[in-house]
Amino acid sequence: MRKRVRSRERRNLFFQSGAWWVDIRIAGKRIREEAGKTEAQARAFRDRLKAWKRDAHNGLPTARPEGQPVRFEALAADYLALYAKRKRSYERDERSVARLGAFFGGWPVRDINAEAVARYRASREGVTAATVNRELACLRTMLYKAVEWGKLPAYPLPTKNLLEREKRYRVRILEPDEASRLIAVADPRWLGPAIRIWLATGLRKMELLKLRRSDADLRKRLLTVVAENAKSGRERTIPITAAVAETLAALPGEEFFFENPASKDHLRRLDDSFRKAVADAGITGRLRIHDLRHTYGTWQALAGVDAKTLSELMGHSDPRITLDLYCHTSLDAKRAAVERIPALGFGSGQNVHGGPAEHLEPGSESVS
Repeated sequence: MRKRVRSRERRNLFFQSGAWWVDIRIAGKRIREEAGKTEAQARAFRDRLKAWKRDAHNGLPTARPEGQPVRFEALAADYLALYAKRKRSYERDERSVARLGAFFGGWPVRDINAEAVARYRASREGVTAATVNRELACLRTMLYKAVEWGKLPAYPLPTKNLLEREKRYRVRILEPDEASRLIAVADPRWLGPAIRIWLATGLRKMELLKLRRSDADLRKRLLTVVAENAKSGRERTIPITAAVAETLAALPGEEFFFENPASKDHLRRLDDSFRKAVADAGITGRLRIHDLRHTYGTWQALAGVDAKTLSELMGHSDPRITLDLYCHTSLDAKRAAVERIPALGFGSGQNVHGGPAEHLEPGSESVS
C-alpha cells in the first residue's frame, strides 16, 4: 500500500470547521493552532514557525509567532470530544463547560489569566465554593490540555491557590421517622421510589438513575451495578428486598427504570424536587441525596452487619473505607453506649468494679 505524501506547500496544514490549521512539531513539542481562513495565511504562519525554530536554534531571542487565537468555544468542543467523553464524570464536565462558556464565550484562550478567573469567581457569587471549584478544576484541565495539544504555549494560571477552601460538610443521618416523612411528601412518580430504593440499597445517585432493566433480575431479586456506572470501575451484584423489586417493577421506564419519557434516556437530576421534599417534610439541617447512602450504611452498621459484607454491598474495595466514611454512629447509639459503662460510684464508696473504694492518704501513692 502506497503512503500518501502531501505536497510541500500543504505539509503540516489541514482544513477544519471553516478555517486552516497548522499541525507541526517544533523542538519536540506539537503545535496545533488555527492559522487563518485561507491556505495562504496558514502557509505563512507555518513558515514563521519554522523560521522561529531556526532562530531559537541559533540563539536568537525571537518571540514565538502567533496564529489565529484559539477561542474558548473551540477548546471546549475539543475538550469534551477528545478527553472528557472518556470520563465517568462527563456529564458533570459538560455542565461545568456550559457554565464557563457563558462567561468565557468568545474569549481567546490565551487571554484567560488569573485576573479573568477572579472575575469569573465574582460572577458566581452566591454559588457554593464546591461548585465553583469543580468548574475551575475543569477549566484548569482544559488549559493543561490546550498546552498538550499545542493550542497554548504555556499554562497561564497559578499552579497554587486556584481553588477556594471548602467548608467541611457534616454528614446528615436520617432517623427512621424522618425517612418516613420524606417519602410521604416526595413526588410519587420518581422521587418517592428513588428515596425508598436509595435507603434500602445504599446505591449512589447515578448508580440508580443509570440502572437499566437489563441490569436487574427482579424474579431472583438481584441487581447489577455495571463497571461503567460504578465509582470503583468494578461491577458488583447485590441482593434486594421484595419491596425494592416491587418498586422497580412498577416504574414506567422502558430501557432505564428511571427514564425520561421524552428523550428515552435516564433521568439526570432529582435535586430540585428532593430539596422541596426535605423542606416539606420539616427536616432540619442540610440533607443531600448522598446522605441517603450514608444513612443506609449507618443503619446497616447499627444493625450489626459486618464491615466486610457492608463494604461489598456498597462497592468499596477496603472495609476500612466503609467504616470511616459511612458508619456514622447516631446520637442515640452513643447514648446507649455510654449507659452500658459500669457505674463509677461517685460518692457511693464503690469503685468501677463494684467493690469498696480505696482511700489514699494525701501524698500517698497507689502501686498497680
